[in-house]
Amino acid sequence: MDGSQEAEDEECVHPRVIIHIDMDYFYAQVEEVLNPSLKDRPFAVKQRFCVVTSNYIARDLGIRKLQPVKEALAICPELVLVNGEDLTKYKAMSQRINEIMHRFTPHVEKLGLDENYLDVTELTTERLEQLDGGESSISNANVQTERVVGLIHPPPEDRQQRPSECSDRELFRSCCLCGCDRRLILATHIAQEVRDCIYRELGLRCCAGIAHNKLLAKLVGSMNKPNKQTVLLPTASSSFVASLGSVRSLTGVGERTAQTLAECCNVTTVTDLQQIELERLARHVGHEQAVRLKQLALGRDDTPVRQTGKPKSVGLEDSCP
Repeated sequence: MDGSQEAEDEECVHPRVIIHIDMDYFYAQVEEVLNPSLKDRPFAVKQRFCVVTSNYIARDLGIRKLQPVKEALAICPELVLVNGEDLTKYKAMSQRINEIMHRFTPHVEKLGLDENYLDVTELTTERLEQLDGGESSISNANVQTERVVGLIHPPPEDRQQRPSECSDRELFRSCCLCGCDRRLILATHIAQEVRDCIYRELGLRCCAGIAHNKLLAKLVGSMNKPNKQTVLLPTASSSFVASLGSVRSLTGVGERTAQTLAECCNVTTVTDLQQIELERLARHVGHEQAVRLKQLALGRDDTPVRQTGKPKSVGLEDSCP
C-alpha cells in the first residue's frame, strides 16, 4: 500500500478519549496570581539571560520565548522582569493542578510542569451509563452528549447558523459511526469541568485538546489559544496532521530525525511523510522507526497515558544562551 492509499485509510474505530491540558504562559500566570499588579503590565519571566515566558501584553509588543533579556528590553523598555530561576513556586502550583486532575481520573500523565494528558475513557463510559440510566445526579443529559463545549476542528462553517435542535452529534455521526461521537462530545464537557476547577481554585487559565489519541489531543489543543478548548473530528486525523506542515510539528520528531528525513529522503513536510513508501523510509531510519513515523504522519498513536508522579523536566531552560 503506498502513502496516498494509507492517508485515505482512516481508522474506523476510536475507542479512547484523551484530553491534553496545556497551561497558558504558566510561569507568568503563576507570577500574576502571586502579584496581581502584573496583569495589566508587560512582563516576562527570565532565567539566566533569557526570557522563558511572558504575558500576552508583552507578546503583543514583540517579546518572544528564549529571547535574550537585553534584546527584550530594547524592544520593550517598560518590560517588567521577574526572576524565575527558583522553581519552587512553579512546582508547587503544578502539583496542585495535578491533584485537581486526579479527582477526575487516575490516568494522568505529566509533561513538564505545565502540560498533562488525561485518559478519560473510563470516566466517559461511566457517565454515559449514568446518563442512559436516567440518573438525576447528571444534569443536562441531552446537552452533554449532543452539543460540544468549545470549538470543533475542522470548524463546521455553519455551526453558528444551525438551529439549536441540530446537534453537534449529527456532525460527528456524519463522519463516523463507531460510537465515538457521544464519548468525544461528553469529553468536551469534562475538559471544561477540569479547566473550570483549575481556574476557580488556582486562578489559572489553560487550553485543552480533546481527541481519540495523545498525539491528536496535544496537536488540536494548540489550534486555539489562549484559554480555549478544541475537539477533533476523528475522521479528519490525517488531513489535520498534514495541514501542520513541517515534520517537526509531530510530537517526538526532533531536529536530528527531521534532518535525516530531509537529507536522505527529501521529506520535510507531514504530507511528504504520508506519501513516501515505507520500504524507502525504512532503509534510512530502520523498519521500527519508519512504521512509527508513518503512523504519526497519519495521526495514529496507540501509546497509553502513563501515570506519572514527577514532571519529566524541571530544570532551567536548556536553550538559554
